[in-house]
Amino acid sequence: MKIHAYTTKGGKNEIFGYLNSLPNKEKAEGYTIISMLEEKGMELLNILNTRQLQGKIWEIKFYRHNRIMYILIDEENIFLLHACKKQKNKAEKKNINIAVQRAKEISPTVSAE
Repeated sequence: MKIHAYTTKGGKNEIFGYLNSLPNKEKAEGYTIISMLEEKGMELLNILNTRQLQGKIWEIKFYRHNRIMYILIDEENIFLLHACKKQKNKAEKKNINIAVQRAKEISPTVSAE
């Protein structure tokens, strides 16, 4: 599977920036998930702790409270939209809104609803 990660117009990779800010164990788990997604693709998404957030936007939960929000472009391409630490019992609306906006930037035809 080809992994695409959200990058700002200035060239900053938001997903890797978040992962790099984490303690070593959490960072390692996040990068392991990304590496395994490249290798195993859709098969891995059936095993990981994932859930649908809104429309086509899903999240991968890892190492306690960390989340990577994504959309599937097709069976061969996944786009990582946003990464964050869950602060409350639900994914915070602000973080979901960031993921929705980024999904719209990638492809205006991708509806997040």
